[in-house]
Amino acid sequence: MKSFLLNAKYYWHVCRHRHIDFMLRECQCIASRKHLQARAQYHEQCALDAMVRSLPSTRY
Repeated sequence: MKSFLLNAKYYWHVCRHRHIDFMLRECQCIASRKHLQARAQYHEQCALDAMVRSLPSTRY
């Protein structure tokens, strides 16, 4: 479980650095509060997707 949490933290940082510029460009015309909310939701979903992909496959 510890390694899973470390992987989650790693993927979160990879996601943040890879997508931050995209999100800033996409949200330029949105009010700052909505911008922060949208960006947080985007990164949360991206990090969750990365964590799911990092799990061992249950298919044989």
